Amino acid sequence: MKRTASWAALLALVGACREPPGVSAPATAAPLLEDVVARRRAEFGPGLESPADPGAPDAAAQELLAAVLGALTSADADFRALAAEDARGLSEAGIAALARVLGDAQRAPELRAAVAELLGRVASPVALDALVTSIESAEEPWLRAHCACALGLARQDSVLPRLVLRLKYEQDFATAFWIADAVARFEHLAGVD
Repeated sequence: MKRTASWAALLALVGACREPPGVSAPATAAPLLEDVVARRRAEFGPGLESPADPGAPDAAAQELLAAVLGALTSADADFRALAAEDARGLSEAGIAALARVLGDAQRAPELRAAVAELLGRVASPVALDALVTSIESAEEPWLRAHCACALGLARQDSVLPRLVLRLKYEQDFATAFWIADAVARFEHLAGVD
């Protein structure tokens, strides 16, 4: 009988408590993750967002783009140097077309690696976005490593937040090394450990 009274008192106590003692429901809803991320990204300032799509290159830019791509695959170092000079003369649409070569798996790996290096030398917002996007989405670890190396040489710190985030989730050791190297060139030691 004594046990029955104890159990009844315990059940009455449990029934009266909807929440654990000392814990109350929050007065306001917690901020959404998207709001927090948007606020933090805004703190980094301009240059973090992807630039607008510049559209298709005109006929002159397409001709210059074909010349640049042809010179990049040359064995002659002078032709490759000329390709780098010509690439600086490309419009944003031409650079965007050049950047699409990075994602084209049908192209030769040597050409894609040369395009990554060239985009790092150009260092325009479209070129930098293409390199970071390739680091974030390319399936080939060697391409991600080439893009990270090119970003480190470009030294444009607007890409730093995206690089640090990618470094956190990179699975390939060699690629993580090159991303950490690029981040360290900005005097940010996130990848040292």
